[in-house]
Amino acid sequence: MNNTATTSSSTMIMGMLTAAKRVANTYDSVMNLVTDFYSKQLERNVNRRQTLALLEAQLAFFLGIMPIDMPIALRIAFTAWTIVAVKKCKRCLGS
Repeated sequence: MNNTATTSSSTMIMGMLTAAKRVANTYDSVMNLVTDFYSKQLERNVNRRQTLALLEAQLAFFLGIMPIDMPIALRIAFTAWTIVAVKKCKRCLGS
């Protein structure tokens, strides 16, 4: 009985590790596609850090302009985040 429980938990752990590796590989593949897209659009080499900065700036902007009802304080927070993210993006890209 104890041996079966050990085998079962070992199989479960191996399954979770395989799933985590698959998620990491998928994330890496998607990030490579996005990085290549930005490199083509900007006509310059863009690295992973710059890609993440660009994505953050776009997300902050998108969340700030979404046409939904939200408190003005939240809109101000999203606007501040957008400003900070764009400055970070400019610093990362060296512009």
